Amino acid sequence: MSVPFHDLHAVSITPFDERGEIDEDGLRRHLTRLVAAGVVPYLAGSGSGEANGLSPVERTRIFEIARDTLGPNAPLRYAAFEPRTLGDLFRAIEDVRPYRPDAVRLTVPDLGHGHVATATEAETFLRDALGELTALSVPVSLAIGSESVRSTPPAVLVEALLRDHANIVSLELGTADPSILLSYLGIAGTRPVLVPSAGHFLSGLALGVSGGFGPLMNLLPNTHRRLLTSFRKGDLRGVEDDYRTIVAVQGLLRPYGTVIPIKAALSAFGLPAGEPRRPRLALGAAETRAIVAGLIALGVPEAEGWQDTTGDIHEHRALAG
Repeated sequence: MSVPFHDLHAVSITPFDERGEIDEDGLRRHLTRLVAAGVVPYLAGSGSGEANGLSPVERTRIFEIARDTLGPNAPLRYAAFEPRTLGDLFRAIEDVRPYRPDAVRLTVPDLGHGHVATATEAETFLRDALGELTALSVPVSLAIGSESVRSTPPAVLVEALLRDHANIVSLELGTADPSILLSYLGIAGTRPVLVPSAGHFLSGLALGVSGGFGPLMNLLPNTHRRLLTSFRKGDLRGVEDDYRTIVAVQGLLRPYGTVIPIKAALSAFGLPAGEPRRPRLALGAAETRAIVAGLIALGVPEAEGWQDTTGDIHEHRALAG
């Protein structure tokens, strides 16, 4: 199976309004902003997309909005929140198949209550899932090496899955071990390999990965695009500057989580992000001011082309200066 490949993928946030409903206008504007930077939206993920709290109707509506906003042929991926069973997985995929995602992320099952799958359990689940998805001609991005399995699936298993299932269109590797990453690159063949956009992006590019994915691209799509362009041009100073910014922003946000500080930062600069959906809660004013001041000190508003939209931002700029 051949599908067009795009190198940067944001695991997209889902904007909600003050009532906890999907902010449809905010979602449209957010997706438009990502695509303008050359970043593909990865929709309805369980983390950044808060999809574990979405109903099937809401997940379908997100794809309907995305297709209506971006067009019938725009690249989209489905993050497919971690399933508990094969039935959960197939029902979730069937809901969005009419909107033709370029790929559906396939991970090992979420066993619940902190339990993680054994290597044998992960292998059995992946083989069963891929058997059905191959029969349905559903394109799959295989995500491996995450903390949801006790050990990284051995390369020999992944190689067999790639050989047996032509509908696996890319690999997503969460491992921090460059030797493991190199072994997967050796078996991927012509299939693109993606790594997280902050922690492993630069080392992955040096080893030959095709691109990156992650939630931080919601906040820094242009910085990621510029870094990748600089790398391909051999502009090492440009690579250094932008990667330093990405890592620094990741460190700035880490004490507050992922999606919550990203939404707080975007909203503070007047960009579409909306509220988190309960039980998640928005950051307090002091935490938000600290993040905004840090972003200004790093030059993020200028690098991303943001415009100041509130007086508070000007106050933070003075504090950061």
